[in-house]
Amino acid sequence: MNEIASLIRVSERVGRNPLLSQGSSGNTSVKSGDLMWIKASGKRLARAGTEQTFVPVDIDRALNALATADELTVCRQRPTSLKPSMETWMHVILPHAAVIHAHAVNTVAWSLRENGEELVRARMSGLRWTWIPYAPSGRPLGRAVLAARETDPDVLILGNHGLVVGAPNILKAESLLLDVERRLHVDARMSAPADIDALERRIDHPGWIPAAERVHHLAVDDWSFELATDHVLYPCQWVHISRRLAVMRDGERITETLARHRVRTGLEPLVALSPRTGVMVHRSLSDGSGENEVMEQVVGLAEIIARIPRGAEVRALSHRQIAALDAMAMPLAELAASAGDRFAR
Repeated sequence: MNEIASLIRVSERVGRNPLLSQGSSGNTSVKSGDLMWIKASGKRLARAGTEQTFVPVDIDRALNALATADELTVCRQRPTSLKPSMETWMHVILPHAAVIHAHAVNTVAWSLRENGEELVRARMSGLRWTWIPYAPSGRPLGRAVLAARETDPDVLILGNHGLVVGAPNILKAESLLLDVERRLHVDARMSAPADIDALERRIDHPGWIPAAERVHHLAVDDWSFELATDHVLYPCQWVHISRRLAVMRDGERITETLARHRVRTGLEPLVALSPRTGVMVHRSLSDGSGENEVMEQVVGLAEIIARIPRGAEVRALSHRQIAALDAMAMPLAELAASAGDRFAR
């Protein structure tokens, strides 16, 4: 019980830090005997202390399922409607008693660099770590971690994805996570301020407002704009943002942008970038609750891109890799389509 209590406290701290986790991204786990407790699919680490977040998985059954077509299931003796994270295999393969997977913005920024593995080598000196080229979550990533386990790493940098750390207990895993992020810290690039007055003059729809200051560089800065609109850099960008992000043409008002985006994608946008001016968002992303998956992912994208030097060689996801994500993105697309009339009002 002490292990679970510590798991909850650490998960809350990680989940409440937007530089480590955004929305429902990231997962944590602890092993106890034959079981591993891991975050359930779709749950938020930040809510670990207020709602059921973790489910028990039989370690041997999960390992056997990696080589078969069997689904991941919770321990039969502890039935629940929640499903284990699709990244359960990554956690169960690592021998550590505690594992944290975070979408830590500094690490993700390095993981997108074409020569990122060599660039971080000196910073990671003294740690047992390895770099894993991009692999889709689920079985492919589990198999990649299984292969990497031969080097006995405590730290995994996942290409185009994030950071994984393992330790004898969850508190030591948290300490290692923070140590890696300190080592890989990159000062965010600065950009010119947004032209809020110009943005507001282009709003002819009551559902739209200027975004928070920290994301405006996605439109104001030409390098950030290119990275945000011309590339899919990592899975959460595609699943949560790419098809909900519209680009405004010069002189265009927001209603015109919305109409063009609907024709092109069949979806209602929730974020609009006005090049050299700033970013607008639908009011539903700023409802005051502090919890909105799309908005948190947009902030994460802005933080990551701000840590990629201008002109750096970036390794984006390929068309094939993006196509493989569509099965994950489909529920979001269906939700967006069903909610379209509400967003348009």
